[in-house]
Amino acid sequence: MTMNFVTGKDAKDILKEKLLSGWIIVIGDNDGIGKLEWEIYTPGTPKNADFEMISFMPSLVFIGKKTDDLRQLLGNPPEFDRLIGLEFRGKDEKGESCKRIVCREDTEACVSEIVSQVTKGW
Repeated sequence: MTMNFVTGKDAKDILKEKLLSGWIIVIGDNDGIGKLEWEIYTPGTPKNADFEMISFMPSLVFIGKKTDDLRQLLGNPPEFDRLIGLEFRGKDEKGESCKRIVCREDTEACVSEIVSQVTKGW
């Protein structure tokens, strides 16, 4: 996992650039994020280079590159190409703990909105 120290504006720009180039934002419960990292972006392997943390205290955001392993883990969903994020929370009424965030149409506008929401106060 890569860690960089940047300004708030730089963090927003990096996040937007990554999301527009085949990465997803990963937010929410640390246990879920940790499981995803170990399953797809295993620490100590080259795959971990595709999992990054962006922090502008006190906020912390993880990003991961969309990979075939991630696609397979998610069950090869038809919306994978428009997937922009995963949000891990406690299990819902269906027993699911991961919400998929998918852009419907204008990807750049969608990414800008997601970045704005995640980086409030940066």
